[in-house]
Amino acid sequence: PTPSTSSMAVIDLVTIVAMSLLAALATEGLNWFFIYRHEWYKQLTRKVSRAQAKVDDIKGRVVDVKRRGKHEKLLNSAERDLAHVSMQLTRSQLVSTVCMAGAFILIYQFMSSAYSGVVVARSPFVPISFLQSISHRGLEGEDYAQVGFAWIYALCSMGARP
Repeated sequence: PTPSTSSMAVIDLVTIVAMSLLAALATEGLNWFFIYRHEWYKQLTRKVSRAQAKVDDIKGRVVDVKRRGKHEKLLNSAERDLAHVSMQLTRSQLVSTVCMAGAFILIYQFMSSAYSGVVVARSPFVPISFLQSISHRGLEGEDYAQVGFAWIYALCSMGARP
């Protein structure tokens, strides 16, 4: 490869990594702004922790045979409470999760069209067969050591998420 081709590949690689990290940071920042910083969310997480602790406490008790029925009713009630509070917490995060997934899809589509057919890196090994479809996505030819945009974006997105 000529020096200009090599430097373009480095620029492409840095751009993909930067866009992936920026997208992850932006979505986490928006999640914090819309969900995690609010008192209602903190209160729900505290309720889940207390309900889980209650279930664990009840499960850890040693009960004699005479009180086993009462113990099981108490445990079932505590587990229902935990499930209810957990569902409330999950529901509160649902809208944000869907919006963030939509944002990642849009960014992926934009970047995918910009880097279609561009080799952005070269792997020192040929990935196993089921990973080749991701690492070689959008590239022509049979050299599976060549890496396209999708692989770098996926690795950076997974690595940047907490």
